[in-house]
Amino acid sequence: MRKEKNGKGGTILNLASIYGYRVDPYLPVYQASKFAVMGFTKSLGHQYNYRRTGVRVIAICPGFTETKPITGFKTWDDEYIAEDFSNFVQKQLWQKVDAVGNVAVEAFEKGNSGTAWLIEGGNPIVEV
Repeated sequence: MRKEKNGKGGTILNLASIYGYRVDPYLPVYQASKFAVMGFTKSLGHQYNYRRTGVRVIAICPGFTETKPITGFKTWDDEYIAEDFSNFVQKQLWQKVDAVGNVAVEAFEKGNSGTAWLIEGGNPIVEV
């Protein structure tokens, strides 16, 4: 895709998570991996790189979404905090997968390179 390599440019859409910027005490390893996606997006998507390559890099950060992987999440210390985590999860703004897909298209259409977009509770996207 890179213009300096005879490509036409393009877009990379990274899937981070609400945990790419929001912190809670329950999933430190998962959160660390999502912070890494955000750093990668912001660095690779930096305007310097975008001007040079023509490749736009954007991240979407969905909040809690009704998917199969969300069931059975293990916290870092299940014996002690499983009940707390369960209570925490029940209080979150949940959304359907379709809402994430629709809003991801909107982020793709209007997002500048190096930006990240929150998708939570099926609400309109917000740049984070």
